Amino acid sequence: MIQEIVFICSLLLITFGFGYGAGRRQGRREGLKEGLIRAPLEIRRDSFIKGRCIICTPDMPEETKLYDTLRFL
Repeated sequence: MIQEIVFICSLLLITFGFGYGAGRRQGRREGLKEGLIRAPLEIRRDSFIKGRCIICTPDMPEETKLYDTLRFL
């Protein structure tokens, strides 16, 4: 009787483990696909809000910004 209960519990635990692993892999794939789709949009939105390319122009101190502006004039 006890052996049957232990066998059923272990079988359930193994089944849930496989289900968890499969769901996690599928979720990671879906997350990666969504990230690849959303990342360019987020970069464009942030660049538009800041008024400059956030990839090409890193955050600089105010003194450097003034110097760079005058240098290109």
